[in-house]
Amino acid sequence: MSTTTVASGHRGAISRRAQAASAQETQRALMLLQKWVEDHNYRGYEPFDGLSSWARPLAFGNQLAERILQHFELSHHFQKVYGADLDGRFDDKAELIAYLLASEGVSARQAVMIGDRAADVLAAKANGLRSIGVLWGYGSEQELADAGADLILQTPSELSAHLSKAQSN
Repeated sequence: MSTTTVASGHRGAISRRAQAASAQETQRALMLLQKWVEDHNYRGYEPFDGLSSWARPLAFGNQLAERILQHFELSHHFQKVYGADLDGRFDDKAELIAYLLASEGVSARQAVMIGDRAADVLAAKANGLRSIGVLWGYGSEQELADAGADLILQTPSELSAHLSKAQSN
């Protein structure tokens, strides 16, 4: 198992939408979100069909992610989980990726960032990584293209095929 991909937390989205939210209010909102996700049986966080064949090389982030992986019995596919902490550490995805690369001794040439938002693509670029934008998340094709994604894929099966091909090369 290895670690190559990161997804971050919700703090930025909450504080942007709440505009005047204090750090304490944002923290409370994050805890309520985490509780809601757990109380609603992780609805909205289900694994995508067609990705289990290459799920081993992923790592993504924060304490909620660890619970989601356990809930869907996917923890065995992951060596480590990296991500934004509830205290705000690594909310900046570029810093998180830099930390992951340094911690794991992985060069930017050995890694790829897979994400559904411009922030994912920009964080990859800030660290010299290739980026794959995916269209089954929250971002649009235009958002990913404008951010400079190296590749944009429509479906999880396309991503699986692309990663399988890349691993065999």
